[in-house]
Amino acid sequence: LQDLFGSVEEDIAISSKFFPHSVILQSGTVKQIFATILSVNDSAKATHARKEVLRYLKLEKKATDWYGRVLPYSFFQYSAKSRFESWTEKLLQPHNSSDQISLQLTKECDDLERALYNLSEQEEGGVANVPKVFLQAQRDAALKGLPTKETRDFDDEIEVLYHSSSSEAKSSQKRKGEVEVIEIS
Repeated sequence: LQDLFGSVEEDIAISSKFFPHSVILQSGTVKQIFATILSVNDSAKATHARKEVLRYLKLEKKATDWYGRVLPYSFFQYSAKSRFESWTEKLLQPHNSSDQISLQLTKECDDLERALYNLSEQEEGGVANVPKVFLQAQRDAALKGLPTKETRDFDDEIEVLYHSSSSEAKSSQKRKGEVEVIEIS
């Protein structure tokens, strides 16, 4: 599970190997809820739970791939995260089980999928149609004075390519004032 969620302990920051840019997995509480959902003893229920957790994380990744990290950030950081964290209280109640929480996760997946794929769930967002829930979450965060974009910095998207031989390196050292061009792909 550590590869999937990253570190469950909040004092150690280890990112997920599969979803390193996930906003929702920044919350230790959400990681624990997902781990609880996956810990059911019935193998059929565990398989369903695993599929739903992966489905949600893949939808979050698609959202950031399609709309960038800024637009969906407020939705995942404030709206979705607070809903997930509210499930903690439900898990502690004796009549609730991880099965019911798994069903709620299925509903969250369905809602997010509908927002991403149905045009009726989208509105004009400047350049193109975007999910209404993303715009509304961003507006709500701005009204509350909360950050509407991620503060983490990701350098893993920049790749520096070196195109030189040893003789080129020696001759370039002699030429002063030249600017080195770095190709970003």
